[in-house]
Amino acid sequence: MKKILTLLLLFLSIYINAQTSDTPVSVSPIIEPKDYLTVADVMPVFPGCEMLTNKDERFSCSEMQFVRFVEQNIMYPKQALEMGCEGVVYISFIINKEGMLERVEVASDQTPGCGLKEEALDIVKSFNNTEIRWAPGEHNGELVNIKMVLPIKFGTEAYKKSFKKKKN
Repeated sequence: MKKILTLLLLFLSIYINAQTSDTPVSVSPIIEPKDYLTVADVMPVFPGCEMLTNKDERFSCSEMQFVRFVEQNIMYPKQALEMGCEGVVYISFIINKEGMLERVEVASDQTPGCGLKEEALDIVKSFNNTEIRWAPGEHNGELVNIKMVLPIKFGTEAYKKSFKKKKN
């Protein structure tokens, strides 16, 4: 009886160990450190805004100047106008230590299938083809990459009014 009980316990022990060794081990994903900040001691400055001494005004000016660049260069896709597509495309990008944009991508798109996200991406990416460069951000006395998100609003009524003014 002792031999049967010992064999049974041995078999049960082997069976339990075999089950646990086949069980996959969960591994936490490796989180890579970010090579950018979203806020810094000195945020990037668009050319023409550097003379402002108040950092909030300088940042606001920079945003407005970049929005102006986008507005002056964007074209409402014909298909989107015909379909009456409107909405906001959020484009994220990093202003690198050289003042150029990198990793330009769609953060959010409320206008799928209209071609608006492609137009928004193309315009923001085209910034690097200009002579314009941002003054890079600084944190703790060092140049840093700064990630930003730009909402680009598409509205057919505003576009039509703007188009009429340009024609006159």
